[in-house]
Amino acid sequence: MNDSENESDSEYDSDSESEYELRTLPSKIHFVWVGGPIRSQYLRTIMDVAAVALKSGFEVNLWVDNEMNYIKTSTQEGIDIPNLRIRNIHELEEGMRNDPFYEGDRYKKFWEYANRERVGFRNLAAAADFFRFEILRQEGGYYFDTDIVFYLDENSQFVADEVAFGIKAHVDLHTGSWKDPRGGGHTTHHVNTLGDVNNDIIAAIPDHEVMEDAILNAMQRHEEYDSSPLPRESLKKRFGPYGNLMDAKRTPYQLEGPMDFRKYQTIAAGPGALQEALRDYMEGVEVEDSSLLVTLKVGNESSRVANDKDKKPIMGIEVVSKCDKTWLTKKRKAAQKAFDTDSIVIEPSLSKESGHAVSNREAYSDGESEYDGELTEEIGFQGNLRKEQFINELKDYIIIKKEEARQALEVKENEEGHDSEEKILSKHFKTRHIEITKGFSVEQKIAAVEKLISLLQEKDGAELLNAIDYAALTSSRLGKLVQRYDDLILKEYVVSDEYGEKPY
Repeated sequence: MNDSENESDSEYDSDSESEYELRTLPSKIHFVWVGGPIRSQYLRTIMDVAAVALKSGFEVNLWVDNEMNYIKTSTQEGIDIPNLRIRNIHELEEGMRNDPFYEGDRYKKFWEYANRERVGFRNLAAAADFFRFEILRQEGGYYFDTDIVFYLDENSQFVADEVAFGIKAHVDLHTGSWKDPRGGGHTTHHVNTLGDVNNDIIAAIPDHEVMEDAILNAMQRHEEYDSSPLPRESLKKRFGPYGNLMDAKRTPYQLEGPMDFRKYQTIAAGPGALQEALRDYMEGVEVEDSSLLVTLKVGNESSRVANDKDKKPIMGIEVVSKCDKTWLTKKRKAAQKAFDTDSIVIEPSLSKESGHAVSNREAYSDGESEYDGELTEEIGFQGNLRKEQFINELKDYIIIKKEEARQALEVKENEEGHDSEEKILSKHFKTRHIEITKGFSVEQKIAAVEKLISLLQEKDGAELLNAIDYAALTSSRLGKLVQRYDDLILKEYVVSDEYGEKPY
């Protein structure tokens, strides 16, 4: 092969069939975990993958936003994975800063959008979408969601796939063919349409334009949300006259159907961004060998994204992916918000033994997606820890306040008759919110906290909060405590007054 042929083979050129010669994907496997300690069953899956990778010459990376999220689980469960590389997502910054792809304000916007999804009303799936695209853009290899099931045994070996287009995605392909009307039997094959796309499994060579376009598409979606006005007057009353779609997306209290902004906008900026990039890349591509098109998808010709029982060949083994839509679910009861902001982290994994699973990703379809998931009864590891922590802090608040009130009363009784000292003490304790704070006594605050604890613990007969309870819970230092856990239900626990109004 001469130099010009080598040069042609190293680039994608839609005018040449040689560009679609098979190429081997990098022998790298990537997982991403952000938001809290990784669940033990996911880490055991990664341990099994790493064991096969070691004898297959593959590298395994677990990307985290905090290394302690790996250390806590591995230490507690006694899981040791010597050949697993724990990598912080901020390692990506070094490869981004001087990259021409991130010219202008792209670098700044990438981290602005990704970091925003990791705080407040967190949307960890949306943050992970950005990271998986950038990891594959920089390093290439295979990305898998942590709840993917790998069918492995002592004889398993990983083998890097050969792909015609430099990328393999979890996608449904609808192909067609065209026969030259001039005769000669010349037939070409192409992709008519892309069906469902799920970004829970992606493989690519480094610097692939699909990964670049997926990042740009995701950033464009977020930019559109920031600049798009709310579509209804009722929403403007809720979010203010200057509210936008991003404000609606960020709140955990979502409406049903098309007005569930968090659901549909997250899908559009994740699997939807990848789908659009793939569609643009494959537009106009024609090949004589139809088998080349199959290398674009995870699985074989008959594999379907939505089939959660389908074992799909990839990397020399078989995997199962689930699209149960449980990361966005219907309400379990009236007092539960529409979107559990921790649900992306806390879902049960799929195991080969149980055969039961839930997924932390949502497939994206060109057609209308049916919103038919039901909230799992298992709240999950991270959700339980967070709720228990909140309840314990509320209980500590009650103990402290009761003790402070007792001490205040004792001091006042001892100092009775000494007006100057009593005034000093009274001012001191008022400053510490022991007596009257914004019209609420210690007793009123304690009563409101006890109601909230009963609701969080889902006790039978728990009384909903009234307007006074809500105001007490959101005032002064207690309000700051409650605000730290504002994703754990407060407003939905407040009963309307006799006029149907709520105090917020």
